[in-house]
Amino acid sequence: MSQEWVMLDKSTHPAILVYGKDLSIALLKSDKVAPTNFIEYYKKLLQLSNQNLPTIDAIFMCSPVLLHGDEHSQSRKTFSKKYKLIEENLQNWLPSFTSEFFSLVPGDEEINPIKLVANYIAGIFRTILATDLGVSVSEIPSLPPKLFFLTHPLAKVIDVEDRLRALKEYLEKTMLHQGRDLSEVWILLAIIVAGFEALEGTLMYGLTKEPASRGTWEAKSLLREAAAVNFIGRRALENFSIGNLTISKNQEIYVCPSLVHRYMDAKNQANINNSFSFGKGAHTCIGQVISTAVINSFFAEWSLFVERHPKIAAVKYTRDFNLTFTLR
Repeated sequence: MSQEWVMLDKSTHPAILVYGKDLSIALLKSDKVAPTNFIEYYKKLLQLSNQNLPTIDAIFMCSPVLLHGDEHSQSRKTFSKKYKLIEENLQNWLPSFTSEFFSLVPGDEEINPIKLVANYIAGIFRTILATDLGVSVSEIPSLPPKLFFLTHPLAKVIDVEDRLRALKEYLEKTMLHQGRDLSEVWILLAIIVAGFEALEGTLMYGLTKEPASRGTWEAKSLLREAAAVNFIGRRALENFSIGNLTISKNQEIYVCPSLVHRYMDAKNQANINNSFSFGKGAHTCIGQVISTAVINSFFAEWSLFVERHPKIAAVKYTRDFNLTFTLR
């Protein structure tokens, strides 16, 4: 890769993968692009029919924080208060939740860090929903598996859609009973879709680092190294050019944080504060506070846990990152 971008297909207006720092910043801060529903691109690549994953499609169409298109910025401002409330509530219950979670881990069995993280993250997001709704965690339906990694052997498209639809129906029923605005359903579903796997991937990455390089597991560093969000999608609102890259209206552009960081590091531009993990510009990820709080809380307890629990399985983190569609 000698330039800052590459075309992902050979169509008239191919999707473009961007991995150069300067070009990524320019694109993500441009007023000529808007967030895109990259689930549609996934569906196209995986040759899924229009009937597959309709609930995820609806989340991207209706969620005020994932809403793609020209109305994204105003919609985000309108509903940012909801996220602030979730952040505040999280600070109140997160420490005790994490402490109790680790206290219930069996002390006489070998612990698989991957399963431990999966259970922890599922508990976090189910508690977020339960706290917002004022119900017991046991009432919350099971969360969908591997939303964004539909090629993963453990995830079947029908399982993702069925569980997500069941969760949506439960949220709607509960909010109707409480007399609440049903638009809040999309906020809560967006938290699951946008945050679950990114946080899970970051914690798994941290747990499976080589012991000598683990350091203090500081959240900002881990989020940059793991870069668990594979793609940040944008759609061109008009024809324009940046440097030697010419972009057509409605062309899809995908910035890949992990590749951006790798490209930067290869050019000796590494900096803990120079991270693309949450995007750049006006459309940065709204979940930064939640992510940082969860990561710091988890590793504070994990550091104490490993001192008294020697039976930790040796596992290796493999990034679930798939670009094989470029060979199609």
